[in-house]
Amino acid sequence: MSPADTEARDEGEIQLDTVDERSTTSRRRWRKRRVPAPKANPFWRFVFPIVLVGLAVASLQLWRTGTKAVLDSTDGTVVEVVSDPDAPGYQAFAVPTPTMLTLHIDDGELVGVTVLARTLLDSGGQLVLVSADLAADGEGDPTLAEVYVAEGAPGVERSVGALFGFGFLEVLEIDTVSLGRLLELVEPLAFNLLDDLISIDADGTEVWMERGGTLLDGDVAADVYRWRNPGEVDANRNERQVDLWESWLASVAAADDLVAATLPFDDGLSPYLRALASGQSDIQLLPAVPIDGGSAPTYVLDDNATTWLAEIADRMVPLPIPA
Repeated sequence: MSPADTEARDEGEIQLDTVDERSTTSRRRWRKRRVPAPKANPFWRFVFPIVLVGLAVASLQLWRTGTKAVLDSTDGTVVEVVSDPDAPGYQAFAVPTPTMLTLHIDDGELVGVTVLARTLLDSGGQLVLVSADLAADGEGDPTLAEVYVAEGAPGVERSVGALFGFGFLEVLEIDTVSLGRLLELVEPLAFNLLDDLISIDADGTEVWMERGGTLLDGDVAADVYRWRNPGEVDANRNERQVDLWESWLASVAAADDLVAATLPFDDGLSPYLRALASGQSDIQLLPAVPIDGGSAPTYVLDDNATTWLAEIADRMVPLPIPA
């Protein structure tokens, strides 16, 4: 190795030693710059835990004080539980008797009113037919038919509810076509017609249906229900309506499938038909009396009819809703 190479190597070693010394010195200086983490604020270390404990103690004390105040209070009303049905003050939640007002409409005219009630067990009920020519208040004009023209179903519902002394859970308007479709479910219907049904047109007078026993299709039975001979009082039509209701319910009761004979609905007329047909039923005509002559007298309630109505209303609807 030449002297020049030896000198160059010595210079390199000196330079490396210098770099190592500088690097070591730099690391020492960097370590000296580290600053320790600050101590926690005394509030969070000492005060805040004490506050939390105080809030917990205060909440417990507030709960104990409030509970004691309520239990020791003598204000308010003391309600005593009475479990004996025969004891004074006994109360129980009761379900209203199911009731329905059915309005039979033909060509926009009220031709029949039926009040129905069924038992809560759906095993019977009662039915009362009301003349459309009955005085709305039971005493004079207007009639129920006139109220229907002026106020519609709500007016008739209000008037009939006031007469019977109870309200209706359902109100149904049913026209002749819809009635016929229901009657078709149990056709033919056995029916005994007491009078000829007469039709008058441009060709003159003719007998539409002769009196006597017959079997009626559903649509024909619906026509019989609404039919009123020229000059005929409404009481005659009401008698036919009663007979048709009796025949209808008898046909439903004789059906192999009670649901198919009444449609499988839980509201509307269907459940009333099933209840009246399957259980003990009572069909009545409100015994109103005419106050004037002619072919279309207005019917009113005399003292006997008023007493009769009050008794049957109490019997048919033991748990009424307000009218």
